[in-house]
Amino acid sequence: MPVIFNINKESGFIDVHASGALTTAEVLQMHEQLLKNPDYDAELPVLTDLTEVHTLDISVEGVVKIFSYAETHQPRGKRAKNAIVVTDQGQVLFAKMAAALAERSKKLPEIRVIETRLEALEWLGVSNPGAISA
Repeated sequence: MPVIFNINKESGFIDVHASGALTTAEVLQMHEQLLKNPDYDAELPVLTDLTEVHTLDISVEGVVKIFSYAETHQPRGKRAKNAIVVTDQGQVLFAKMAAALAERSKKLPEIRVIETRLEALEWLGVSNPGAISA
């Protein structure tokens, strides 16, 4: 599966990494697995790294479906920040659409589109970001 996550309890964030071709179904499956994980904490900030994605096979309807799922399953009152790291123009458009949808929601966290992992970790407030940015 090209989408994996690691709940980094020591540094206090969730690290999501996608690679290859990314589909709506894979993103939804990752969200389901994350929410079922006993270590999941909705207050942890999330870094979503899309820099190794070469094909985004997610339509506008797919983005809406992903955010509808997230909004429905987001624990009440929990709104950690989410940084999406992108380098490709297609990724940027996808990430900005995601950020716009999150901004309109009262239940979803703030999303910022960022170009580097280090900058994302710093914005998320992760302790010692330089040691884990690679």
